[in-house]
Amino acid sequence: MPENSFPSSHRLLKSDDFNAVFDQRDYSVSNKSILVLASRNSLGFNRLGMIVGKKSLPHAVDRNRMKRHIRECFRHMNQIGLDVIALVRPSIRDTSYKKPREMISLLLHSLEEKSSRD
Repeated sequence: MPENSFPSSHRLLKSDDFNAVFDQRDYSVSNKSILVLASRNSLGFNRLGMIVGKKSLPHAVDRNRMKRHIRECFRHMNQIGLDVIALVRPSIRDTSYKKPREMISLLLHSLEEKSSRD
């Protein structure tokens, strides 16, 4: 049975980790609602950081749901050694309930394609 956990070792937790991705990003994919930045790491597995602000989704329920969608899509991503930041923009409010998961999956898939070309 596959494990569905998301351990803290696979998360970007420190501000230095976030700043490293912002300053030295290798890959960037986006649409009008979500920006995904990534940089290579030497760990051999992916790590995820999320930025879902109150301006983007005012209700905590919606922010938590968005984070669950992002985590689940990220969990299915190939382990290629990337530090990934998903930044949710305020225009996410204009999308339907089911659409964010599709958008995240497409963005992460295109990120995998970009990184595999190198």
